[in-house]
Amino acid sequence: MSTNKKKVMHYKKIFWLPVVALLLIQCKGKPQETATKTVKETDSTAIVITQEQMSVNNIMLGEAIDKMLSGTIKVNGKLDVPPQNLVSISVPYGGLVKYTDLLQGTHVHKGETLATLENAEYIQLQQDYAEAMHQLDFLKSEYQRQKELQVDNINAGKTYQKAVADYETMKVRAEALKQKLLLLGISPAAVMKGTISRTVDIPAPINGYVTKVLINRGKYVQANDVLFELVDPTHTHCELSIFEKNIPQLHIGDKVTFRLANETQDREAEVHLIGKEIREDRTVQVHCHMTKEDEGLLPGSYITAEIHVQQIKGTALPSEAIIQQSGREFVYLLEAQNIEKKSAGKTDTNYHFRQIPVRTGMSSEGFTQVFLPENTPTNASFVTKGAYILFSKMNTEAEDEE
Repeated sequence: MSTNKKKVMHYKKIFWLPVVALLLIQCKGKPQETATKTVKETDSTAIVITQEQMSVNNIMLGEAIDKMLSGTIKVNGKLDVPPQNLVSISVPYGGLVKYTDLLQGTHVHKGETLATLENAEYIQLQQDYAEAMHQLDFLKSEYQRQKELQVDNINAGKTYQKAVADYETMKVRAEALKQKLLLLGISPAAVMKGTISRTVDIPAPINGYVTKVLINRGKYVQANDVLFELVDPTHTHCELSIFEKNIPQLHIGDKVTFRLANETQDREAEVHLIGKEIREDRTVQVHCHMTKEDEGLLPGSYITAEIHVQQIKGTALPSEAIIQQSGREFVYLLEAQNIEKKSAGKTDTNYHFRQIPVRTGMSSEGFTQVFLPENTPTNASFVTKGAYILFSKMNTEAEDEE
């Protein structure tokens, strides 16, 4: 290696030594900042604030307390009727719609004719029944004659057995045809008197109102097609959707006040049944009976309601201590606090908080029932005032880091 090259290498070493030293000094000079940044990046549920920040923002601490709570649960729901009050009208045999004059909203009485259908099959069915009954009379006489002969050992056993079989078979056939006529509302007695009809009337099975008309004159309907839907509003009730977290607070007999969307005055009801199935939206259906029934109410109407739950004893925090965001609920738990020395002999206290998830229950007099995680320390301290200030500060710091 030449002398000039050795000098260049020597100067390079001299140049890099102070740079490396400077970098080492800078790294050692900011240990706290690096550690803090690491914590923020790896734990988005923790935050540290000073005593000064606590005082300036009026952030206060307190413990969860046992408290008697009574209050209301605000819910939504709708008016409905029991299954026996909602009827779909169909026929066991198809036919051509000869007559109907029903419209939605029409009031009908039980037994009133809703529509008239026409079909040649109705004629055939009546003819088959009449023929079967006449044949049955003949077979019955033959059976009785063979029975008497059998007693006197005049006829063969097979002849008697055939008479019995023919009679019993026709008896079953005649009864089956009779039941088919009754399904159509045709009188078997009238058929036996020679009255044959090509039409059948569809009667209303209940008193109520027409909610759907699915046919018109001249339309052919198939067997079991729905022709109409009727509703009897004499036992309209409330069906409320309650979030699963509130179900433990409910009891049969709890009072309920509700109102329709266009009303300003409350109506009264009480909890009658509490569902046992949690639906996909995490709600449970609660069935309520109205104190005063009103036939003018329409099933399916949207309602808002308040359930007045009974007094219970539970663990509670001030309602303002609970943060609600995107369907989640959480509070700030004090994990630790330490004293930090500052210049001129002064000190400051750092408070270490962590978000912990909770479930809430009823609210009363500024307090809300909370269900804390099982591993929550006994006599733990929580932020009871200023929780949203901490929440805002955490969001701001998270945005700055991004």
